[in-house]
This record gives sequence, C-alpha cells and structure tokens, in this order.
Amino acid sequence: MTHTADVVVVGAGLSGLVAAAKLTEKNISCIVLEARDRVGGKTYSKPVLSGGSSTESGAAWINEHTQPRIYNLVQKFGLDTVTQYSQGIDILSDNSGVIHTSPTGASFLEALDKDGSIVNIMQELSAQSSRVDLYNIKQGNANFEDMPLSEWLEKQGLKRGTEGWAFFRSFVAAVLGVEPDEISTLYWFDYIKSGLGLESLGSDGPHGAQYRRVRQGALQSYITPQDFLLTSVLTTGNQTISIRLAQELAPGSLRLNSPVRSIEQQDDGFVLVTTYGDRKFRAKKVILSVPTPLYRSISFSPSLPADKAEYVNSTFNGDYAKVSLIYSEPWWRTLGLSGIFTDLNGPVCFSRDTSFEQDKQYSITCFVVGEICRQWSKLSPTQRRDTILDSLTRMVGEKGARFVRTYLDARETNWMPEIWSLGAPCPVPGPGTWQRLGDSLRTPFQNLHFVGTETAFIWKGYMDGAVSAGERGAQEVIEALITKARL
Repeated sequence: MTHTADVVVVGAGLSGLVAAAKLTEKNISCIVLEARDRVGGKTYSKPVLSGGSSTESGAAWINEHTQPRIYNLVQKFGLDTVTQYSQGIDILSDNSGVIHTSPTGASFLEALDKDGSIVNIMQELSAQSSRVDLYNIKQGNANFEDMPLSEWLEKQGLKRGTEGWAFFRSFVAAVLGVEPDEISTLYWFDYIKSGLGLESLGSDGPHGAQYRRVRQGALQSYITPQDFLLTSVLTTGNQTISIRLAQELAPGSLRLNSPVRSIEQQDDGFVLVTTYGDRKFRAKKVILSVPTPLYRSISFSPSLPADKAEYVNSTFNGDYAKVSLIYSEPWWRTLGLSGIFTDLNGPVCFSRDTSFEQDKQYSITCFVVGEICRQWSKLSPTQRRDTILDSLTRMVGEKGARFVRTYLDARETNWMPEIWSLGAPCPVPGPGTWQRLGDSLRTPFQNLHFVGTETAFIWKGYMDGAVSAGERGAQEVIEALITKARL
C-alpha cells in the first residue's frame, strides 16, 4: 500500500515540524516521517527523578530579544521561561592547570592574554565576520581566502600550545564541537555573523545566546511511539515545543520509527519515499529536514546535483556531550559561585547552572566537546563520570570539593553515537568547501526542498535557525504548488 499526501516531510525535529505545521495551516496535506521513537530531534528534555522538572540533553537556550521566532512559539504554547543564572564567581583552569576566578560577566582575558594576542585576534574576528555575505556565499565572499581556521590563527601570530591557542580551541569547540584544524575560516566567520557576533554567541546576558531557558508548560497531550495521543502528561523543557507543533498536524500524519531509505523523483512529477520498513509514501513535494551527514544514508534518484553531493560528502557534526549533575541544593551558589566552570584541558570544557528553583531542581550541566569529547568517550561510563567529578573538584577547591560528589542523579547524553544525529550541534563543512559549494546547501532540487538549522541564514545551529529554515522550506513549497496549480 502506498500512502499519499501533498507533501512528505522527512524529520520531526523543530525545522521539519515547523514546515509541516505551516503547510497544514494552508490546508496542504502532510505526512511527517521520523526515524526516532520521539519528536524533537536535538531538542530532547529528560525528566528528573522528582519535582516534575527536566534537564536539556540537547538545545538549551533562547532569547526573546534576538531570537523572535523560537520565542514566539514559546509564547504561543504558554511555556514558562527562566533567566539563566549568572551571579557569583566563574572559575577557569588554564592550559597549565592554574586556577583563575572572575566575576560573572567579566573576562578571563586579562589572566590569559599576557601579550595582547587574544584581544587582537578577537577584534580581527569581529571585523572579518562583519564583512561576510550570508546570502551570496560564493560571489559575496570572493575576497576571503577559505583556509582552515588553525592556519588563519597562525597567520595572526598565535602559536600552538600557548594559552591563547587553548582559549580559541576551547571557544570553537564550545560553539561547534570541532577543532580549529577541521573548520574553514570563512564558515567560522559566517557562523559568527549568523549568531549576531562574538559577544552574542558567548554571552549569558539580555542579548546573548544563553539568556533564557524553557521551564515547563501545563498538562498537555503527548505523542507516543505508537502515534497515539495520551492526555494529562506534564511536558517540560524545549522538547515541549516540538510536541505541541506535532499536535497541530492532522491525526495520523506523524509516523515515528520510520527512517527513510530512498527518495525517488518520478517521471510523472511525483516523489516516492520509501522507509527501511518498506513503507511507501507518494507526494508532490518532499521537504528533507535531517542533518546533511544523514543524506548519505538515503538513496536519491536521480542523484543529487554534483555541487550539492560534494558539499554533503564534506560535512560532519561536532563531538558534543552533556552531563547534568542534579543535587538536593545549589551548593555552588552558597559558596558564591555562578556554576560556570571552564577547564581548558577538559573534560569539563564549560558548564552552566541549569537549576529550576520553582521545582527545587538544582543542577550543573557540564559540556564535553571537540577532541576532548572524542577521547573522553572512549572511557567506561564510570570513568567518564569520575573525570567530570575530578575536574569540578579541582576547580572548586577545598571549600567545595566535599559537595561535588553528593549528586542525587546524573544524566549523560553523547550525541555522536546517536545514529540519527551523528553529533551536534550543527553540521560543519570541511575547509575550502563553504566558499565553493555553500550556496548549494539550500537550493531545491526538482521537487525536493532542504531545511534544518544548518540551512538557516540567521542563528544557524540554534533553535531559532531551525524555525526560520522550516518556515522558508514551507514557503518554497507553498509557492511552488500555487505556481504548478496555475499552469
């Protein structure tokens, strides 16, 4: 049996669900195919043991001032938000293991930047990224030399093994989960501008990328792996947004546990989509909303255009893991600490206080990223946990050491082994690829359209970018179907 709809959307993350919801609003029938047994993609909220709260295993922050699309959805669905806790003292362990402290919102640059090289390079990064053309990649950025970022840093006078190098390596890994050798300079400039600048990307302040977090909504229906609706389940965290979007779709249009095997654009103008379970779906249009590295698991007929295929074959996700330690009380606040810990040698590459005081949920979430994450992932679960605790213990010192290991629960999520993500937060093209082939990323191919946070112009890699990309894809399809109907 072949199922039919106007549009098939592949992927029930934020971007795909936004696209499907927009199409449904226009009475365009959709079927959404999702490989996982849940919706949300890299928005994945895990409930804690008690209190009706959650921790975010994936995307965590929003900003009502700079990210209007995702914030509008939060408001639409009546979800509570809290401001990121940013009071007290931050702690950093430098490349040599020396511990530094700084008031939250201040900078460690004075301690790390002995020769002024870090400040100079930060200024040059800001200047260069402001010149990038986000919308016309090849022609608009012809004057840029698209070398590996590591090579560009060396040309700025930075030497490997220095505190400055460790600082920039840590920053790049924190943002994208990759190393400076692995990312192109132009793509890094583009990503900075897409996130509204270096200060925006690194800030927890009112205009920063880490300003607000979604707490919880009211009692809502929840979509089960069997595609049925169960009522009166308390949904919490960012995944609630995807759950609510899925509820806006027509009954029966969401198919979980349905990884796509092939997409065939047929001679009659329709597209046949086949899952690994050999279920078939026929549509006028297909919107592909999965990370580009996963395109390689799908058979396309006809094959993707040469430029798009080459681009797709160059992309990879960063190595990104999160460990949330849940405590009975916020002991770090009692000690006057912010919960922001940075160990340039890892494994706690950076952390944040991810508590919800209203729910008496007190937690610190530690991020393990880049090459440090790759090596850390090779350890046993117990060893991974112990290295996190050891890193925190060393940074908090004697006064706080006795509290670190008093956690009630610990939640670890490593995105690289996730077969339907293959890493996080956003696919990165290899050096030299973005300038030549980046324009092909968003270009439709016959009846196939491409969305996902990596395809966003603004806030790529973030939830707001996922929403804008989904809206763009839906609009492309709406306009194409209207044009076709007029012919």
